[in-house]
Amino acid sequence: MTDKPAPQAAPADGKQAFTPRRYDRYNFTYPLAFKLFSRDFGDLWIEGNLKDISMGGACIRIEDPYGRMSSKQVQELRMKLKLSEPSGEKLLLLAVVRWARTIKTDKGMVTLIGVEFDGLLEWQEERLQHLIKLKGKDHKMLWSLWDNFMQAESR
Repeated sequence: MTDKPAPQAAPADGKQAFTPRRYDRYNFTYPLAFKLFSRDFGDLWIEGNLKDISMGGACIRIEDPYGRMSSKQVQELRMKLKLSEPSGEKLLLLAVVRWARTIKTDKGMVTLIGVEFDGLLEWQEERLQHLIKLKGKDHKMLWSLWDNFMQAESR
């Protein structure tokens, strides 16, 4: 895509200039699974939730009570995301980790991972747009789909 904003020179005071996002970002809790392309993680699918999403990327939240995943460990890794659509279809997307941070909570550690979608095809963009439009719809239905998805994956 060629609609990326032009890079801005750093201001003289050394502070980072604000660059607006290309796409609107929506707070959207939605279950997913992902696989990181790294020898450290092998063929492991990790469960998490979307925290927010746009057509350009997403923030993923992972409950990690024992702090097994280091934010430094996932920086700039490529990943495959797997989302289950209401139709039951699986939507697979490639992404690159752009940032990650681990936060300590009362229940253990939470890792937030910011990803940028990579090389989306037109049909993937259409399905992602449809999924984003579900924002504000019945999330109980979405969680039910996630349960069905996880049961099917375990077979």
